[in-house]
Amino acid sequence: MVTIKKLTLKLKSGLLSELHSDTVMGHFCWRMLDKFGETKLKEFIELYNKKEAPVFTISNGLLEKGGELFFPRPLIYVKNAGANEKEKSKKEKIIDLLKNKDMKSINQLTTNQFNLAINGKIKELYESILNDKIERPKYETDLRVSVEIDRRFFSSKKGQLFSYNPKFLDSRNTNVVLLIKVLNQEMFKHFHCGDILKDVFEIGFGKKKSSGYGQFEVVGEITEYNEIKEPDNPDAFICLGNYLPSASDNISSECYYDFIVKYGRLGEEKSLSENPFKKPLIMFIPGSIFKTSTKKEFYGKVTQPGDISEYDLYSVHFGMTFTLHFNLLI
Repeated sequence: MVTIKKLTLKLKSGLLSELHSDTVMGHFCWRMLDKFGETKLKEFIELYNKKEAPVFTISNGLLEKGGELFFPRPLIYVKNAGANEKEKSKKEKIIDLLKNKDMKSINQLTTNQFNLAINGKIKELYESILNDKIERPKYETDLRVSVEIDRRFFSSKKGQLFSYNPKFLDSRNTNVVLLIKVLNQEMFKHFHCGDILKDVFEIGFGKKKSSGYGQFEVVGEITEYNEIKEPDNPDAFICLGNYLPSASDNISSECYYDFIVKYGRLGEEKSLSENPFKKPLIMFIPGSIFKTSTKKEFYGKVTQPGDISEYDLYSVHFGMTFTLHFNLLI
């Protein structure tokens, strides 16, 4: 039985890396390697390359403020029901344009609004947004400067001044949430996935974690999350993390999406190798919607060894992300 779990985190320091689902999975694999060794890690990754269900998928980092969990806005256009694009009057086209403009101004939806969206009730969603006075959570950036120290003379090196922009949450009342879709309960327990995910954030996440950045506190236990109401007869799916399409997903030409180009790099000690950079990957971002004739609980793929690095033939990249069923019948 597929279940959705919720991992709640409190950011204790500045964050220099994006909480992307594929980056989280990379950290997860390093922690599994440290705790259980290479054999167990290979066993885990192999489950994602088989036809049966993998162990779990995970979302990008979501924000929760005052107990309200916020979701990415679906990248979909408001359509005028019953009217063909060519049959619309000028007035109807202007109304649609203004609605889409208002929709784009909101990057995050409340849980109730998100449920309206995935069930195809886009016009009801628009009305809800119009009357919405909720303050959305956000990150705020700051400027930090550091200098490299010359260990011979215990003084700063000339020309070695660095600046970076860590992110902080806008309020102490704001938490970070990761949603986990457990696809194989037995294997989730077998690989101690819950404990490893906690370790990822307690040890530190992303850039400069050894200097104190990316430090989180795990709030409570990983709990079940039942607030999402997926449609009974979906014709599409929506991504809540970074997504790499697979041929088995049977995506049609009708889709709404945006994408990023990931210039990833190898992690941990491999980041010090001769060429730590991965090949660029085009990944679809959270909120992207894809129409498909295949209904399943997971979409996307994990790259094959050797696909993303010519210097490390064992590295893979996780593009199988957290997805939910979506109804495009507006």
